[in-house]
Amino acid sequence: SDEAGNILNINADTVSSVLAADLHATKLISLTSVPGVLRDKDDPSSLVPMLTVRDARALLASGAVSGGMKPKITALCDAVEKGVRRGHILSGVQSGSILLELFTREGCGTLNAGDDEAAEAAADAAAANKAEESAAQLGAIIDARGMESTGKFFRRNGTEFPW
Repeated sequence: SDEAGNILNINADTVSSVLAADLHATKLISLTSVPGVLRDKDDPSSLVPMLTVRDARALLASGAVSGGMKPKITALCDAVEKGVRRGHILSGVQSGSILLELFTREGCGTLNAGDDEAAEAAADAAAANKAEESAAQLGAIIDARGMESTGKFFRRNGTEFPW
C-alpha cells in the first residue's frame, strides 16, 4: 500500500522482467494457462514456437495479442532488450513443461529472443538435425555392410542405436 493506505496492484510479469535484467539472468520463464503464444487464442495447436523481440513487438502492435498475454510478452521483450538471453512463455499446467522447454530442441512453449540469439537457436537446431541425419546415414552403412554381425562394430553396454 502507499502512504495513504491505498492498496496498489503490481504486475508480476513486470517485476520478474526487471529482476531478471538486474540479476543478469540468462533466462526468464513465464508460466501461463496456455502452451505459449498462440496465433489463435482458441486453438492450442497454433503455438508460435519462437519470436524475436521485433516480431513479438509487431504482434503486440497489431492487436493480435489480448488479455494477460500482453504483459507477459512485453515483460519478456523488455528483459531480453536489457540483456536476458532468452525468455520463455510456457504452460504452468502441463506436466513437465519447464523440463521440455529447457532440455529438448523442440521445446513446448514460445521462445522469445533477440535477433542474434534467435539466429543462434535456429542454427543449433539445424546442426542437431544434421547430426541426426548423419547418425542415420552411418547406421545405414553399418547395417548394409553387416559390420555389427561380423564383429567390426558392436554395441557397448547393450545400447540401442537410434537408427
